[in-house]
Amino acid sequence: MIDQKPIALAVTGATKRFGSALALDDVSLSVAQGSICALLGANGSGKSTLIRALAGYHLLDAGAVQIHGEELNVHRLAEQGRAAGLRFVHQDLALIPDLSIMDNLALERGYVRDGSGTIQWRREEERVRRELASVGVEASPSERVAHLGPVDRTLVAIARALDRLDGNRNILVLDEPTARLPQSEAAKLIARLVALKERGLPIVYVTHRLDEVYKLADAVTVLRDGRAAFSGPLSTLSSDDLHKLITGVAVRMNPRLAAAAKSAVGKAVLEVMDVSSQRLTNVTLTVQRGEVVGVTGLIGSGRSELGRIVYGLQSRTGGEVRISGKPIDLALASRRIGYIPQDRRAGLFPALSVEENITITAAERLNQWFGLSPKRVRDAALKVIRAFQIRPADPLSSVGILSGGNQQKVALGKWLQLPLDLIILDEPTQAIDIGTKQDLMTTIKERARAEGLAVLWLESDIEELVKYADRILVMNAGRTSAEFSQQPFSLQEVLAEAYRMNDDPGEAKGGAAHAARIEHGG
Repeated sequence: MIDQKPIALAVTGATKRFGSALALDDVSLSVAQGSICALLGANGSGKSTLIRALAGYHLLDAGAVQIHGEELNVHRLAEQGRAAGLRFVHQDLALIPDLSIMDNLALERGYVRDGSGTIQWRREEERVRRELASVGVEASPSERVAHLGPVDRTLVAIARALDRLDGNRNILVLDEPTARLPQSEAAKLIARLVALKERGLPIVYVTHRLDEVYKLADAVTVLRDGRAAFSGPLSTLSSDDLHKLITGVAVRMNPRLAAAAKSAVGKAVLEVMDVSSQRLTNVTLTVQRGEVVGVTGLIGSGRSELGRIVYGLQSRTGGEVRISGKPIDLALASRRIGYIPQDRRAGLFPALSVEENITITAAERLNQWFGLSPKRVRDAALKVIRAFQIRPADPLSSVGILSGGNQQKVALGKWLQLPLDLIILDEPTQAIDIGTKQDLMTTIKERARAEGLAVLWLESDIEELVKYADRILVMNAGRTSAEFSQQPFSLQEVLAEAYRMNDDPGEAKGGAAHAARIEHGG
């Protein structure tokens, strides 16, 4: 039982204010030795604030933190927490792709040196091999991080954080480690974390993926509006209970989505005809007015590359792309195409305010004869902030201080307020909580039906595609290998096709089902 194990980390009464906003209100959390505690909550619930406070980035206004029974000074957590064994892996991993694994690890703790200060490369390599083995990475220490897959990159960041793993001393805090991983890669990482737990390592695990919680967590703490809505064993909660604790409402069928699904679609807005590029080979597809077309595929299939080509960010070697019957170069001049890249940071200006980021795409529409109207700009920003429940709700807040999920809402909101013909979404709901995800996808589908918006949705989470897409295309080795148009879709059938390997690298045809990786970032 969880309560029979000694407590490795105990947080009690954590409180943090930002001006008049109470980000954490008397929050408590505990993690037993050799167990995993899932820290859950909607965007803006206080998860990131709590993690940053434990890391010493924010200073708590009140509360206590104990590690292995020893109380720390909450104003010196950055120093004392690390000395006591607290380790963090944040979403961005903070690895340098052009350096080797060995160099990335040495940046944190230094190299092995002799008495004269000379680096002992052989001893350093042996140490790194042991550290990589401790988390299940088989790559050479001299391998460049850029050559690693997404799971191995995450595991390297974990190895760096743990630095000579000691399950009886270290405590690992993971902030959404699978947010940018496809399902198959996330499963591999989860298996590694379970193995670390079995070796006695206590883990705090932040995620929005509830299926992961039931695969690895022993206990759960749910935050809502800065307070702990629940803290206790996961075994006492059903998935519906957990959903209600996070969102505040029971699981239910969304009638708006059901009504939107019955509407008819119109003529083609996007036509991709025999397009070839670095990864693509004679790709052909259409997206009609009012239609949501989802595209998924294996690593190297070119799904994300397709989105970049359609938006005009990447060149093609053959074929044609038309928007509303016009060649893409002419169509882009109409400014009625939106694109949300997989990396939300590429679509935001972190030094600017939430208001400026939201309205930057609508400057021409908000402009009047005397110039931009501050009132119209503010009203437009507030409309998006309310619609997407962006937290904090202050339009003058810097977008750089927002949580990852709230930044994603800003990236989406700046486009969805515009009168568009086509919007291209590349992993639009990553790092967004389950309640907001449902509202967001419902809003997108409603917009598509009501205004004739065509949606090209590039997604690795097939469960989301099955819920919300009108058609699903599977890409394989740069070609479209299957199309699903008959609703309701079978999750198993789409998964089987997406995980299918080629018999011939040049052909998009069948083969034995294989636990391949869904593309993420290709």
